[in-house]
Amino acid sequence: MKQRHSSRISFPSPGTPGEGKGGGLGAISSSPNTKPPPQSSPRVPGEEVRGAYSGIQISCLTLIVVLATAIRIPGLFTDFWFDEIWSWTIAGKLHSIADILFAEPARIDNNHPLNTLWLFLLGPSAPIWLYRMPSLLAGVGSVIVAMRIMSRRGFVAAVSAGVLIGFGFPFIFYSSEARGYSLAVLFGLLAFDQLEQNTPRTDWLFGTFSALGLLSHFTFLHVLTGAFVYVVIRRTPAARLVRLFTLPIVTAGFLARVFVRFMTIGGALPTDPKHIITWSLSLVFNGPDHGMTCVLAAALALLAFLTALRFDRVCVFFFVAVIASPLLTTTRELLADHPQPLMVRYYLICLAFLSLALCPLIQRIWERSRFDRAGVVVCAVLFLAGALIHETRFLSLGRGQVVAMLRHIDESGSTDICSDSIERTKTYVAFYEPRLHESFRLDSEPAEWLIFNRESMYADRSTAFHGVQYDLDSVYPTCSLSGWPLWLYHRR
Repeated sequence: MKQRHSSRISFPSPGTPGEGKGGGLGAISSSPNTKPPPQSSPRVPGEEVRGAYSGIQISCLTLIVVLATAIRIPGLFTDFWFDEIWSWTIAGKLHSIADILFAEPARIDNNHPLNTLWLFLLGPSAPIWLYRMPSLLAGVGSVIVAMRIMSRRGFVAAVSAGVLIGFGFPFIFYSSEARGYSLAVLFGLLAFDQLEQNTPRTDWLFGTFSALGLLSHFTFLHVLTGAFVYVVIRRTPAARLVRLFTLPIVTAGFLARVFVRFMTIGGALPTDPKHIITWSLSLVFNGPDHGMTCVLAAALALLAFLTALRFDRVCVFFFVAVIASPLLTTTRELLADHPQPLMVRYYLICLAFLSLALCPLIQRIWERSRFDRAGVVVCAVLFLAGALIHETRFLSLGRGQVVAMLRHIDESGSTDICSDSIERTKTYVAFYEPRLHESFRLDSEPAEWLIFNRESMYADRSTAFHGVQYDLDSVYPTCSLSGWPLWLYHRR
């Protein structure tokens, strides 16, 4: 009688730290006479698991990646907003790759070096979606790497990572913005993946990804701080410390010497730190951006994270990268003479690791009972519903509606514009004029059209500018994470 052979797709584990066993997605194993595994003691959540994933399970994870990619693509075609255009303007003033760090126009906090490099290489006339392509690839890559990391904890943990990173709105949003935040998240996850595997090769890869993370955005320092505290507490041998941190320290020192110490802060309107932190935590569960529901979602996210720390062996890393390091830098910033306004995007990399830390907890809850599984499914449905609400609003408002406003002005027959922020308006016009094949005249004196750049979503029906009365013509709102609402007034 012929024996049947089984072929299964496995997610091999790297083993416990220190064994030096590599692992990754999609390895194939085939063996005859496969026997049921012997009974073993219950798995401790957060420890690596070893076993094969079926074709159906691999298909499930693949579907998550496909859907996560699909939900990110429409954002590529929204209008460039001010900070993206600002980065494009910086790149346009450079004459060589070295200028990204050494030229005077580049010494500003809006210069995210790897992103600026891409903008510089493409030149000033590329399509908007192409400027954003690295962020899209990084966003999709982050989903894959997050699932790879959590596949060592279990299939449910891997699915949870794919859902939380793949459909968490802040990760969707910044996957289609031409800046360095999405890249920093990807390199943070890649570095963490290598840190867990504990071989000489993966240690050097950790250093490489960390250097790239620092070149993406300086918020990557939260990951480095968490990694350093984690390995020091574990009494890691000096040789491994050298492998892990030589390249990141050299990169950080070089950037501090030639770039950071000369860097100016572009500035923004003041924000409420308590609201920004609450809103950031709320977005972990795709919660709203204000109100008691926002506070409740933030509290649940924080409580879930603190509970999850009990169920993963790298809890020290998660605590430092998500709580301790951001808290220290935020406090330091708020106590500065001229504090930089806080933004949700400054915590994006922290939110990624907060989401990752929740996955072993979700795995544990799933394994307890059918009732608990039903609860996980309900929470997943609510989470995805929140993602759909946020995404629908984002695609309807974009990152501002500059193109619609400029076309409306052009169709009126008069393209004379004044503004409460003439430099900001000049930046918009300089970017969009050649793309719209239209010409606008900007004046610091009262003109036919008046543009107000304001954070508020509420506009006065009429206003005065330099003694001239204007009536509100139209309002162009924006998604709350980026962009500026634009109020367009017509001269009375």
